[in-house]
Amino acid sequence: CKMTKYTPGPWSYTARLSTSENHKGFGIWPAVGQAIAEVYPLDQDGIAGEANARLIAKAPALLAALKKIYMRTHDPDIEQIAMDAIAAAEKGE
Repeated sequence: CKMTKYTPGPWSYTARLSTSENHKGFGIWPAVGQAIAEVYPLDQDGIAGEANARLIAKAPALLAALKKIYMRTHDPDIEQIAMDAIAAAEKGE
């Protein structure tokens, strides 16, 4: 499977509000450039949508942390879990 290069982090998120300030979702933004994703809340107040956007925006940092854990662990079970998750993130496996 060929690795697809993702947009480098850090990423951030911002609320997309209507003129009445009703939540219309959240944009996920790289440090430079256009929005790379949009998250639409399923709840009226946007709380769950914001939690999802926050998690997605931290994906590059979480992947970097997981790689450090993988390199420093001596537990074969944790190594395998980390290796599988890294492969899923980087190669879509």
